[in-house]
Amino acid sequence: MTFSDKLKSLRAEYSLSQEELAKRIKMSPSAISSWENNVRSPKIEQIMKIAEAFNMNWLDLIDDKEIFAFSSKNEDLSLLESYRSLNDKGRQILSTIIQSLLLNPLYKNR
Repeated sequence: MTFSDKLKSLRAEYSLSQEELAKRIKMSPSAISSWENNVRSPKIEQIMKIAEAFNMNWLDLIDDKEIFAFSSKNEDLSLLESYRSLNDKGRQILSTIIQSLLLNPLYKNR
């Protein structure tokens, strides 16, 4: 299942409109629409916000073939490979650390 299909399915499962999801992740409804219709691909940071809204791991939203559409930086791909080499407990710990860093403006891209 592609990212766009998963996003549509999750919205349906949670009975959320594009507008409601957009508010939760602080994006525009048109961005949600463009992702669901494969017009544009979200950035990794946006995928993480979507995953947080649905209380899931962001890697569960994308498959291995799609990762290149979301990130073309070798460093990003290397980090993803490292993440995937972790067991579930390691992934949970790393996700918690990342979420904590994202809450601090000192560590966010501007």
